[in-house]
Amino acid sequence: MKKIMFLATGALLFAGFSVAQAMSNELIIGANVQVGNTQVAPGTYYVKEKGDCAIFTNVRTGRTFRVTANKAVPLDQKIQTPLVLVRHNQIERLGLGGYATELQFTAPNPS
Repeated sequence: MKKIMFLATGALLFAGFSVAQAMSNELIIGANVQVGNTQVAPGTYYVKEKGDCAIFTNVRTGRTFRVTANKAVPLDQKIQTPLVLVRHNQIERLGLGGYATELQFTAPNPS
């Protein structure tokens, strides 16, 4: 009976860990991308939202930087699954799990 209880407890802890991981908004970038006016190198990043900004933290280096969105679109309800729209190596839209806002970025004008 104790073994069954231990296994059940382990399954609950594992399920809780999975939910926590899903809400961390971990973003894996495989090639250089542009987010607004910022060039983002390949790597794994934790991303969170603060107002009309996306805050990226490189998991390996701990380096953090902030990118201001051109537009922050309020949504009716919180996003459950993160959404990233990339076109031509440019992140255009970013919707983070746990937030009720979609951030929209515009590519910089070529000089």
